[in-house]
Amino acid sequence: GEEMQRVRNATYVNHAEDQDEVDRARDKVARCDDWTLIENSSLAATRGEEHGTCRVSEAELNQTKTTACGKYLAGMQGLSPPKCMVSLPADPQPADLAAVLTCTQKKTAWWRDLKATAMKLADSCDQASTAHANKKHTCDSAQTTYEATFCGYRSQLTGACLRHDQCRTSKSAEQQEVQTKVRIAETSRKA
Repeated sequence: GEEMQRVRNATYVNHAEDQDEVDRARDKVARCDDWTLIENSSLAATRGEEHGTCRVSEAELNQTKTTACGKYLAGMQGLSPPKCMVSLPADPQPADLAAVLTCTQKKTAWWRDLKATAMKLADSCDQASTAHANKKHTCDSAQTTYEATFCGYRSQLTGACLRHDQCRTSKSAEQQEVQTKVRIAETSRKA
């Protein structure tokens, strides 16, 4: 009676201890799967989005620059000075002076208007070119940061895969050892 109850109690305790050991070994294998790189993955994704958004903005500024500088070029190529300038005599005579004066006044007005228009167009082209160059520099930096972050993440991911494989191999072997020892203990308790 009493001795048999002690044997049963000891068997239950031994069984519970064995089961705890088997569960711990199983949990160690499962913890190999807990390796997360979500933070670095998220950071790489964020840097990629920032870079992409920057390049879209850069493309818009490039289009603005192309348009502004194209207008400047077209304005300078399409010059049409007063026709009288072509026929001005190199050595005017007294009879030509009134026509020369009138043509000079037309030429002066034309130059004044051309200068004002050219200055506005040149300024617009310069501002658009500067804005684009600054954004390109910013985007190039963002690209460098994104690439470095992504490469770092990839390196960590590659390393994590190797560590995961090593962990699972090691912990699975430990689990097999525990299971073998428990089977032996179970067999000896049955005897």
